[in-house]
Amino acid sequence: MKRRLLDILICPACLPGERPLGASVAREEDGEIVSGRLDCRTCGSRYPIEDGTAHLLPGPGGGPGGQSRYEEEAAASAYLWSHYGDVFDSPGAGDPEAGGAYRRWAGLLPERAGLAIDFGCAVGRMSWEMAARSELAVGLDRSRAFVGLARRLAREGTLDFGLSVEGTLSERRTVRLPAAWRDANVEFVVGDALAPPFPAGLFGLVASLNLLDRVPRPLRHLQEVGRVAAAKGARLVFSDPFSWSAEAADESEWLGGRDEGPYPGSGPDNVRRILERETRPPWSVSEAGALWWKIRNHRNHYELIRSEYFLATR
Repeated sequence: MKRRLLDILICPACLPGERPLGASVAREEDGEIVSGRLDCRTCGSRYPIEDGTAHLLPGPGGGPGGQSRYEEEAAASAYLWSHYGDVFDSPGAGDPEAGGAYRRWAGLLPERAGLAIDFGCAVGRMSWEMAARSELAVGLDRSRAFVGLARRLAREGTLDFGLSVEGTLSERRTVRLPAAWRDANVEFVVGDALAPPFPAGLFGLVASLNLLDRVPRPLRHLQEVGRVAAAKGARLVFSDPFSWSAEAADESEWLGGRDEGPYPGSGPDNVRRILERETRPPWSVSEAGALWWKIRNHRNHYELIRSEYFLATR
């Protein structure tokens, strides 16, 4: 964990209060905190730093956690392909089946001084894109496995992994960071998109990609996106396929996809209304559209997902 994060981290368990965290550093190398602990003097929560990763999930113990399927090797293979399939083996090469959604989403964001945050960063592709456009990008995800892979890529510049082929068969693939990303400042932390451990108004660039229908309280996520974004001059790229499911969230929490409740009807319409009318300060949606996003589960099984997006500014 970069030492500079100590200046911007707050206790997620104390939200909406903004309580600073104290650090007990056990090991540090070249400005990176490798091991130690973050402590909240207000509520007593403790958050470990292990192998350079800060684990900032609120709750008892504050330790590592995450949705179990995102900790499995099969999910890592699928998401590494989805995020980096276009840069496998050598920059500019890659898998001809790979999609270009992340390049297109990143192309919506300007270069801007200051900080960026990638909510639900998974294995980090959008975080790297944002880091190349900002002073520092922070990728936030609940999955310990995903964050660990992203941090390995940041540390080593290359990552070998097993790409699922069929059954238990796999073949080796290599991700190498393109030259434009290698000097970019990026950090990855384990945390909750419903309780991001950052103060209000901190980030000038914000991304939330394909996350809203995966969290148990979608409205809370949009509120937290608005809270941590700068009150003036912020840029948000938001996307989601709006695949509501009771597995991810109780139906009463959905922001669309049903006839009753506070948000009946279309998810995209409701989210746009929340951003423009119910968030303070409000967002102004300047562009809307849809992109096809792909996941590879094995050589003969791809998921092609239509993800609707908004570009919004303050």
